Amino acid sequence: MSIKSVFVLALCCVQAVLLSSCSGESSAAGVDAPREAPEVLAVQALNDSPVNREEIVSALDLLAGTERSSGFRSGMGLAESRLREEAGDYAGAVMAAFKELFYAYGAGSLGGEQVRAGLEAALSLDEVHDAALAALAFFDGRWKEAAEGLDGLRDGEEPDSFVQWMFLASLLESGLLKGAQEDGPLAGGSVFDESRRAVLARYSAIRARYSGLAAYWYHLAIVSGEGAERCVDIAPLGPYAGECRKILAESCGLRGDAASALRTRAEIERAVSGAAAQGSAALLEELFPLLALEDNPFTLYALGALNALSASPLFRNYLAARGRESSGRLEERLRYITGGAL
Repeated sequence: MSIKSVFVLALCCVQAVLLSSCSGESSAAGVDAPREAPEVLAVQALNDSPVNREEIVSALDLLAGTERSSGFRSGMGLAESRLREEAGDYAGAVMAAFKELFYAYGAGSLGGEQVRAGLEAALSLDEVHDAALAALAFFDGRWKEAAEGLDGLRDGEEPDSFVQWMFLASLLESGLLKGAQEDGPLAGGSVFDESRRAVLARYSAIRARYSGLAAYWYHLAIVSGEGAERCVDIAPLGPYAGECRKILAESCGLRGDAASALRTRAEIERAVSGAAAQGSAALLEELFPLLALEDNPFTLYALGALNALSASPLFRNYLAARGRESSGRLEERLRYITGGAL
C-alpha cells in the first residue's frame, strides 16, 4: 500500500518552495526563510528510513519536538508522512502529507486546487479513504463532518498533534458546542457534548506548536476575536489575511470596506524600515490608504512612525508634495506628519 499520490504532490510543493527561496525570491506571504535546509529532513526520511519501530518513534518524536521548539518548516510534514507510512500508519501518513500542503497553502505559496487534488487522489485508496475524507471536509469548511471524521483518528495522537488541532478547530467552528457550560466534557456521547469554553482552553493550550500557522490564528480570531493581527503578520497575502483584516477593522469600529486599507503594526514597520533602508520614499505609498481612514490604533501608529521618518528632508519633501495633491483626511495627516510643510 502507498500514499504516493498525496506524497508526491507534497514533495512537489516542497521543491517549489525550495526553488523559490534558492532563487532569492521573498515569500509573498511574508514567511521567514527556513533556518536550515528543510530538504535534509525529507531526504533522511525517504532514503534512510529507520529499520525498526523504536527508531521510527524516535524520529517522529524528534520532528514533533522541533515543531514545538522552532516551528514547522517546509519538508517536515513530508518527512513525517514517510515515517508514518513506514510504520504502517497510513491514515497518519495522509494527515502528515496534508499538513505539508496545508502549511504551504496557508502561507499563500500553494493553491487550494492543488491541496484538494492531493486529497481527492487519496480518496481512491481504501486504507486511507476515511482520513482523506476528514481532511477534505476540514479543508472545505464542513465543520460538523470534519469534527466527526477527525474524532475517529485521534486515538494515540499527542494532545497537540496536527489531527488534534484540526479536530479542535472544527469543534469551535461548528457552532454546536454547549456554550453556556463552564466545564466539559458533558454527558451525551457526542463529540459536540463539550463546552465551548473548555474546547477553547484546549485550543489555546497548544498555541506554542502552531504559532507560525496562519490558520491557527484565523480560527481563533473567528471564534474569539483574538489573533487576527498575528494571522495577517504571518501571511499578509495568504488566504486568511482578508478575513482577519475585516475582524481588525470591525474591532476598531471601522466599516468592513476599510479592511483592505488596514495595515498591522508589523506591516507599518516593514514599510517604513524598507523605505529608510532603500532611500525610497515611494515605498511609503502603501500606507496612504491607511492614513485616510478614520481614527484607529493602526492609523495612529503609522502617523507616529512616519512623523519620525519625516525628520529626513528626502521623506519630508516627498510627503509634503503628496499632501498637496491630496484632500480630506489624507491631506490632514500628511500635513501633520510634515509639520505643516505643505
